[in-house]
Amino acid sequence: MLDQMKTEAGKLRGEFLHRGGAALRDPLIIKGSECLVRFVLGFVLSGARVFGGFSPFGVAFTAASGSGAAGLSGLLGVIAGYILLSGLERTLKYIIISALIFCVSLAFKGTRVFASDWVMPLSAAFISACIGMVYAAREGWTLFVTAMYFTETILICGGAYFFKLALSPWGGYKKTFRSSELTHTVSVLLLLSCCLITAQRIEIGHIFSAGRIAAVFVVLIASYRGGMGVGAATGVSMGLAMDIGIGGAPFFSMAYAFSGLISGVFHKQGKLLFVLGYTAANALAVLWAWEYKAGLGALYETFISTVIFMLIPSSNLAAWGLAFSSGASGDSFGGARFYAAARLERTALAFRELYETLKSGFEKSRSDEDIGAVFDGAAERVCRRCKLSNGCWNRDYVSTATAMNDAALKMMERRKLLKEDFPSYFLDKCLKPEQFTIAANEELKALLYRRQYRERLRENQFVLYGQYGELANVLKNAAEELGGETEGCPAAERRLQKHLKGLDVEAQTSLFRDRRGRLHIEIRGARLSPLTGDKDMLDKLSAVVGTRLCEDLGANSKNGRLALMEAEPLAASVGISSARKKGERVSGDSGTYFKTDDGVLCVLLSDGCGTGKQAARESLNALKTIERFLQAGVEPETALKILNSAMLIRNSDGTSFTTIDLLCVDLFSGETRIIKYGAAPSYIKRGGEVTRIECETLAAGLYLEGIKSPESTRLMLKEGNFVIVASDGVANALDDEWLKKTAAEYSGGLARELSLKILEEAIRKYGQEDDMTVLVILLQKRQ
Repeated sequence: MLDQMKTEAGKLRGEFLHRGGAALRDPLIIKGSECLVRFVLGFVLSGARVFGGFSPFGVAFTAASGSGAAGLSGLLGVIAGYILLSGLERTLKYIIISALIFCVSLAFKGTRVFASDWVMPLSAAFISACIGMVYAAREGWTLFVTAMYFTETILICGGAYFFKLALSPWGGYKKTFRSSELTHTVSVLLLLSCCLITAQRIEIGHIFSAGRIAAVFVVLIASYRGGMGVGAATGVSMGLAMDIGIGGAPFFSMAYAFSGLISGVFHKQGKLLFVLGYTAANALAVLWAWEYKAGLGALYETFISTVIFMLIPSSNLAAWGLAFSSGASGDSFGGARFYAAARLERTALAFRELYETLKSGFEKSRSDEDIGAVFDGAAERVCRRCKLSNGCWNRDYVSTATAMNDAALKMMERRKLLKEDFPSYFLDKCLKPEQFTIAANEELKALLYRRQYRERLRENQFVLYGQYGELANVLKNAAEELGGETEGCPAAERRLQKHLKGLDVEAQTSLFRDRRGRLHIEIRGARLSPLTGDKDMLDKLSAVVGTRLCEDLGANSKNGRLALMEAEPLAASVGISSARKKGERVSGDSGTYFKTDDGVLCVLLSDGCGTGKQAARESLNALKTIERFLQAGVEPETALKILNSAMLIRNSDGTSFTTIDLLCVDLFSGETRIIKYGAAPSYIKRGGEVTRIECETLAAGLYLEGIKSPESTRLMLKEGNFVIVASDGVANALDDEWLKKTAAEYSGGLARELSLKILEEAIRKYGQEDDMTVLVILLQKRQ
């Protein structure tokens, strides 16, 4: 019974909450609440008197409320406030102005003119100026009356604008006022300040004011949530409202701003330390202006506000101070970057799984036919109509199969079957040995053709499924780089911004270090000419950020954008010397060198199959393919394996291949990789010592991918070391003592000079029986 009662009670409670929630969402309830709030605000604002007796904020609120039920509620609240809080005789002017403003808003409601942001604020200022002119003329146009006349007009215009911004979440005002979050917060703060001017009139014991207690509490929340800047700005706003409300010296402006500034220093150190900081700053401000009559009351007001502040839970303070909190800085680009990296990684995983599936299926498949199929085919064609067929292939099957097996061994050795390959006992009983031999040779030829076709198909499948694996590696590396953490450089960025402001350059800057630790700088602005027009720009910017810089040529710098990056501590000079084969107009060797975004110098030498135009075309195409991949950030070994796969697919006759010699030197550390596909030896010269580096792999286009990767050698180079890369027309591992001697004896410091010496010696020794190319790389310290 008790459980049943609980269940019924739960149902009733759920139904009550559901109906209550639905009631709160009812449009009439929402509109009635808005009208009530506007009435209360109008009532309170009309009681705010400044400069000894002026009450412009009720008029401003009428202009901000517009027409309709909401505007009428605001007008009624304003009229009631003027009469009850200040008296009809004293505020008749403001009541008349408010009524006229409401009539104007009602008359122009729904028109295009009324949709403008400044129509009602300017209309209110105009009406106020016209009515106020009558009252000013009656009092006489003294200096004070004239100043107050213009001040009141400006306050009505500004108040109408900012009050409407503060009320913008209600009814259509979002579309009219396209304000930012900060502008809305400031507007709400101004509205609250004006309301507290009225609340300041509520005094307790003629010592402290309820309005000023609330003002201190607002400053405490702002400083606690927003820090020094927000606390000081809120202190100025609240203090100024209190000062003009009582018409005295700017004591509260000074006290609140100073207290908000000092307490903001401790806004992350806990509530107790924060409150002590505010109280001490306020006490110091009171001591500075002890003669001011409100000084003692300010101490009481601060004490009451801080006690209330301490009693309120931090969770409530966080919710109330949300408007003053700047929040964590967003990183939309970083979020998009990590999202793209995750997508790339998933794509790479999909290709990797596809690669593994194809690989496992390929390894399990069998494409070779049994050699017995040759004799089965011959028997089907010759023995089917023979009268001895049943005896040979059924009763005497064992002896027939033995004869076939004996003949098969000899047949496969010479790729042809002879009648004499069969044993004598088989030939004695076979009625058609010649016809059987001819049919078996035809079946053998077909088998060999099928095997050759299937082997070629296997190779192509092997290459193609291997491409999926390499593509997965490329995507995975790209995802790792895209999703890798970058390190910001806030101190250097502040110095750079200061330098740009000194040049009168307004620009956005971005400074970060990539995953290898290299500094990157990007400067974006509409007018960068004062910066880029300086010939010493790089030296000056290097001094500013504390790192030597160079232009990032790969980042597509253009008008309005300047890309720089950390300069490599090492530099390299490359000397190239070459000679064509006698009688040829074009060399089959191709070479190039370039620097990647990672500060890696890449030197490429390719020797195409043969000589002349065809060889030159093969080598040049290979270089272009590899360079594209390396410039895109693909790992060198992966780039060479992709090239090998492409050449295998195209190399149907086995005549299209090329050697590849790739040298990669990290100009930050000196770490070097020499990667070869069938290339001639390379040589490292360290002072008078020369060492040889050679490989055993075949040229690209001859090895199946996965069976043999390019041969790679790692070593460290230092300043003053030489690397010699040469084609096979120059370098020969069986006869290279002359080359090592020439390099060892060279004592100069020019890469071009050494390459020319080696080429001349090679021509003298071998003649020009092949294309000859020598590339010499000298590592130096950057000047």
